[in-house]
Amino acid sequence: MRAEGAVGRVSSVAYLGEVVLVPLGYVLAGVLAETLGAQVVLLVAFGGIAATTAALLLSRDLRELPDHPRSRRPSLG
Repeated sequence: MRAEGAVGRVSSVAYLGEVVLVPLGYVLAGVLAETLGAQVVLLVAFGGIAATTAALLLSRDLRELPDHPRSRRPSLG
């Protein structure tokens, strides 16, 4: 599949996250904070974000993505 064909799929997944999953996450975080305590929930969230970021940074496929031709800045000279 070409990159142009993937734009709609990526946009639909992002929209799903914004509309459905984020509000559910807020409810879940509130319930867990009441049960376990806010500090525990925030530390677990931090750990999850840090682990996800590290996994993405360690992914060779993502680090070696080619530049998109339209993202290059035109030369001034």
